[in-house]
Amino acid sequence: KVVLNDTLGVIPQDEAPFMVWRDSVTLDWAGEEEGLVELDDTAAGGVVNSASWTLPQPGGQHLRPAGNGRVLLLWEHLHRHIPVPEVPELPFPDFLEMYPQLCVAGLAAMVPGLARYGEGALGRGTTIDGGYYTVTPDGRPLVTRHGAPNAFVCGGMGTYGFMGAAAAGELAALHVLGAELPAYAAACEWPRKDVLAEKPVDLLDTSH
Repeated sequence: KVVLNDTLGVIPQDEAPFMVWRDSVTLDWAGEEEGLVELDDTAAGGVVNSASWTLPQPGGQHLRPAGNGRVLLLWEHLHRHIPVPEVPELPFPDFLEMYPQLCVAGLAAMVPGLARYGEGALGRGTTIDGGYYTVTPDGRPLVTRHGAPNAFVCGGMGTYGFMGAAAAGELAALHVLGAELPAYAAACEWPRKDVLAEKPVDLLDTSH
């Protein structure tokens, strides 16, 4: 994710909600398309697929205020193509220096004021960090007893952990207390008792 130091105050810290842009966007490269093709290293086994950035891009880019003038920006589509090794590398290696600028450009369709952070305007306070989403094959979380009698698991929420954390935590607490479980609890158990015909919609990535 990108941690934007919002020195221009584009995103109101106390009023802006978690915001997601679902429509496709076409980024304005102002005649730099040839350079993007040259930058692309996927033919040599690299991960910078910049030639594709000249095409319409899937939505799913999102942001939320993070306090102290900071804003979190993410666009999973930009790294969806990168293979995850069998033993994931941590800390997560930087794969693209342009990721902050791409996130800003993509989110400017939803918040035009972000366009004020043009090339060279992001400042030193803007940083990138990252890791891996834990996700199950069918996209549903795991919130259930697991393994030893007093062991429980709560995870596998993929891209919607921030949105689902409260409900998942409550369900995990009910399991721990041995309380009556809600009707949807079985959907979060493992192994699954009911198999989904298709994977649930990922609100934060429309590229697949």
